[in-house]
Amino acid sequence: MAITKMTLVDIKGNKSKLDEVLLKCIGTGVFNPEQASALTKYARGISAAQSVNTYQTSMQKLTEIADCCKVELTYEDFDGLDVDNIVQHIEQLHERTLRLAGQRDEYQSELKKLKTASQDLKHLMELDLPLKQLGEGKYLTTLYGSIPSSNAKKLTEESIGPFVFFECEKEEERTWGLCITLKKELSLTQETLSSVGFQASPLDMTLDNTPKELVTQLESDSKQVEEKLKLVETELNDTVCSEKQRLCKIYARLKAAMKSLDVRRYAVYIRDEFHLIGFVPTDEINRFVLQMELIDTVEVTATPAEQEQEIQAPVKLKSNRLVKPFEMFIDMYGLPGYNEMDPTPFVALTYTILFGIMFGDLGQGLVMSLVGWFMSRKNGGNFGKILVRIGFSSAIFGFLYGSVFGIETLLDPFYINVLGMSGKPIHVMDPDTISMLLIAAIAVGAIMILASMLMNVALGIKQKDYEKALFSHNGLAGIVLYGSILVGAACLMLLDINLFTIPYIVGLIVLPVLLIFLKHPLANLLSKNDHLFGEEGAGGYLSESGFEMFEILLSYATNTMSFLRVGGFIISHAGMMAVVMTLTEMMNSVGGIVMLIFGNIFVMCLEGFIVGIAGLRLEFYEMFSRYYNGGGEPYRPVSVYADND
Repeated sequence: MAITKMTLVDIKGNKSKLDEVLLKCIGTGVFNPEQASALTKYARGISAAQSVNTYQTSMQKLTEIADCCKVELTYEDFDGLDVDNIVQHIEQLHERTLRLAGQRDEYQSELKKLKTASQDLKHLMELDLPLKQLGEGKYLTTLYGSIPSSNAKKLTEESIGPFVFFECEKEEERTWGLCITLKKELSLTQETLSSVGFQASPLDMTLDNTPKELVTQLESDSKQVEEKLKLVETELNDTVCSEKQRLCKIYARLKAAMKSLDVRRYAVYIRDEFHLIGFVPTDEINRFVLQMELIDTVEVTATPAEQEQEIQAPVKLKSNRLVKPFEMFIDMYGLPGYNEMDPTPFVALTYTILFGIMFGDLGQGLVMSLVGWFMSRKNGGNFGKILVRIGFSSAIFGFLYGSVFGIETLLDPFYINVLGMSGKPIHVMDPDTISMLLIAAIAVGAIMILASMLMNVALGIKQKDYEKALFSHNGLAGIVLYGSILVGAACLMLLDINLFTIPYIVGLIVLPVLLIFLKHPLANLLSKNDHLFGEEGAGGYLSESGFEMFEILLSYATNTMSFLRVGGFIISHAGMMAVVMTLTEMMNSVGGIVMLIFGNIFVMCLEGFIVGIAGLRLEFYEMFSRYYNGGGEPYRPVSVYADND
């Protein structure tokens, strides 16, 4: 549950070895490139390594080949494949494949037309006359086609246009027939037929053959085309079978070549040498260096990221399975800097607790966990896994509240008969309980804020930033000030004990305020900086710090009071479920069950969403602001297997 340690590697060698080095970097899948020109030692006398993607056309042709052959391109080991030979092979294969695919499409289209014509003619099989005799005459012309069977009666029994319709064959949905009309009325006839759903068949009505003779001829032509199509498809399938694995290897090799050109832009040339820098996880550095040492004349210099001040190391969070899904929230806010702490465990714990407190219901919590489990099984996303965890938290607090799908008395026998209690531990809607819930919510918030301050102190010590750790309003002085005010106020209101004596006020309130007020001069004094008050001088610093101190004291109060919403959501959830239960009791047995189900679904969706957002707000605004800066760059290793670089 930390940030993965990184090592900066500086790779150098002869220019002729750069492509081989890039291929190795991509093959390891652990190299995060950085601009070599960012290091001041390479700032002069350098030239950028050119990178023009010359393989895009070949990749496009390879994709077209795969589409034609219905091949799914996956990654295969491509050792031994020369990229220049690959390009030539793709050109030849592309030409052959597209030629065969074109023939296949042409034969399929021709076969479809022949079968359609044959199928249309079969409805005229009983007519032993050449089509020419049914075709055009001096004054008459004939149309052949089909009409929806529901409209056929209009054409045979009703006079709706200047034509006569003869029914040939009737099917379940459509009726086939001949329509004879005057040539001069052809346009009107076609318009009228179209209005009742007539679809004309594109037959050549000038042929001397009978329908039966034409069907026989069309079936013979179809068989010949089918044989040609089978030969083409066999040749195309043989091409697929012989090339499928190789196509995948070519795809991987071409991807690697394209990515090599992308990474090349990070390198610089100094005379006849190239320099390429980047970050590698420390636990992978030995394997990476061994791969580079396989290339002659190439040298690798490894430096711990903590010792490199010019380039910020990328961040790779390292969390266990329990808290890892909550990295989604960290990504939403922004990754921590490399020298910061990973807040994922703290967020996982506090968010889970806050959600459970605000949305406490045993039944709804278990349903939420079940839904999250199904979601995580289906798509493996982090959201479903988070639902599983916060659902269990909701169920635990729901058990304490004695609420099961809004039914407040269902668990009473268990509390009384099994646990020997007088009733459920927390009566949410009891008037005396409401005030205690609000006070408890503030107490929970204060504890979480103090925990955030402690994390800030630990981070300041880690970064050797003593102003942050000791004198800031979120440092040790802030903890003493905030904690003293809270303890004094709690004792006064709850125990009627007044701790605000002069020694208490001077030592635990006034002194921390002065330390926070003078944090910059005190930090400069510790670091032996002669400019204690900075460039603005003592007057400017004191006036600015006065306003800042007022804002700090105000933030203590507002941040603490923000946690009242935690208690408010406990009460609102119980109130909404009370409304659902009231409506349920007003209905009959079946209606009551339906109301109970849909009421629970409505509350779970609506309030679950609102509570989830409210919990994130408390995390981001009330706690993150005290110890977390963010702004870290994500670790994006270049790899042929993923498009994340």
